[in-house]
Amino acid sequence: MAKLDLKAGRSRRAQEQEILGESRTVIITRWTSSIWKLLWLDLLMYIFSYMLISVIYRYGLPQGAQYYFENLARFCLTKLSGLPLTFLLGFYVSLVVNRWWNQYTSLPWPDTIANFLCAVKVKDGEEEKARLTRRTIIRYCVLSYVLSLRRVSILLRKKYLCIQDIIRTGLVTQAEAARIGDEDSTKQH
Repeated sequence: MAKLDLKAGRSRRAQEQEILGESRTVIITRWTSSIWKLLWLDLLMYIFSYMLISVIYRYGLPQGAQYYFENLARFCLTKLSGLPLTFLLGFYVSLVVNRWWNQYTSLPWPDTIANFLCAVKVKDGEEEKARLTRRTIIRYCVLSYVLSLRRVSILLRKKYLCIQDIIRTGLVTQAEAARIGDEDSTKQH
């Protein structure tokens, strides 16, 4: 019969404590895009409004008004039961995800363009010029990819705050950046 390794269990708990902090709820405060951080205010408002309606119903309304409120609640329940909310939400989520995926897949991958460029036949003696042209084309593709995804991705926006950050990485030269223009300009759209 195999023995239990108690030291391994303690070390795993110590690793979890090191990662999660003293309590497991501490990790919620460390997440930058947590569902709790997005919804805590809405949840708090919902709980507060529910408690307020409950207190008004129980202690603030007379008997006749409570009866009217109960009938209103029953009416709302019958109207809600006829509407398949999860079915409609499923369609909505499907539509949003499908739209996002179509936008994402419409962006060209630099890999595909690089494969096509490798297949181009070059005249003898012009290999260096062709190599520089291929590098420039791929650099432009990656630059366009970064510029388009930077409008959507918070991480890319933090990494490349302005066009000067992109110039420092070597994706664009100073002259090319001047041709691109101001990134917050309305003339681009």
